[in-house]
Amino acid sequence: MEAGTRDRVVRLTRGARFEARVALATGVPAGLLELGLDGPEQRYVLGEPHVLLRDLEPGEYDLLVRTVQGRWLVTRIDGLVLGSDAAVDPRLDPLDLRGALQVCRFRLESAGGAPLFGIAPLVRVEHFGEGPARTDEEGRLVLVLPAEVAWVEVQPPGHAPVRSKVSAVERVLTFEPD
Repeated sequence: MEAGTRDRVVRLTRGARFEARVALATGVPAGLLELGLDGPEQRYVLGEPHVLLRDLEPGEYDLLVRTVQGRWLVTRIDGLVLGSDAAVDPRLDPLDLRGALQVCRFRLESAGGAPLFGIAPLVRVEHFGEGPARTDEEGRLVLVLPAEVAWVEVQPPGHAPVRSKVSAVERVLTFEPD
């Protein structure tokens, strides 16, 4: 804008903030959940139960809570109004996910007993479809799933799929080549 310019409207807006306290059941790893704000896309991988995001564009958002592995939708809260002076929405204090999630642990092995580590198997989840996942350096696959899921099917690249019931106890899944 040049000096002497007239009839210009300049709006200064302080950034909005998003704050939530997330209540999880004992044993559910927070780092395997992702909070996403629909609108100007914002994603935050939950590392601790208190979330505070600053300098967001003020407006109305929808909150989507997804699993990191598989990206399955756990819950959705529509119509969050974020502004510079907005109070914490009562639906987020706390955002109670106790009883909504379960943890499922697998160790993936080849037919010869070698761990299938560092791979990206395709995971199909009852009622929720398929999604990407990744095993760790020991071939372990940890999934946080919606509570109503009873079975998952895991298919490492180049191997036939294996279906298993969901269990809190680690299960070994053995895979045959395709």
